[in-house]
Amino acid sequence: MAVTLQQEETPSRCERDPMRAPDQNLFWNQILSISEQPAEMPVEEIKARLLAIEEGFSGSFDPVDAFPEYTAIQLCKYFSRVLDKS
Repeated sequence: MAVTLQQEETPSRCERDPMRAPDQNLFWNQILSISEQPAEMPVEEIKARLLAIEEGFSGSFDPVDAFPEYTAIQLCKYFSRVLDKS
């Protein structure tokens, strides 16, 4: 007699927290918009955009549930510190 095991589906982050999806889309669009700017963009403008991401999404992403987004925010903070020293 064969036994068939059914694998339980784990709900996606969006299914667990439907409000998270719009935040994620907006967040990644902000990151993408920085990356699509010309290399000649003034440093002050880059710093302002990084700060907007840091402040706008601070505390929005838990490192357990949204590690890529959390890590990207940490990277933005790092780049801001580097630019402040230049």
